[in-house]
Amino acid sequence: MILFDGTYRLGRYSKKSPGRSDAAGPSWRIRVIDLSLDAPEVLHLRPIIVHAARNPGSVFPTDCANSLGARILRDFDLTAEKVLWIEQCDDAPHMLRVAIFRPKRFFGPQVFYSVTWRPIQANERRALLRFVPEAALPAG
Repeated sequence: MILFDGTYRLGRYSKKSPGRSDAAGPSWRIRVIDLSLDAPEVLHLRPIIVHAARNPGSVFPTDCANSLGARILRDFDLTAEKVLWIEQCDDAPHMLRVAIFRPKRFFGPQVFYSVTWRPIQANERRALLRFVPEAALPAG
């Protein structure tokens, strides 16, 4: 079940409206998917999928996990260990990769993460494509 399907932007954070900011800037289409609601009889190691795809015309030299990952995890009260974070590559939208979040340092209640990447596995791709079928299509 898709819990959120909307746009996140870099800019000033607004507690009143998750995902929105007062300043225009690079943006990503974010989908938060809860697999446990779709198949409650199955025990998922990572029951939440976060799918991120950069919006067209949004130029920025980084990825969503590094720039907005901690904010999205906080906004949706997600635990990084329970999230399968999948991003589409800008130069090849049908290419998908998975982010691995590791807590890096803590300043009060705020957690910072280091992010590493790996290729998506076949079972992860199948789980995502049930909810985001266009992720399989090459650009064109």
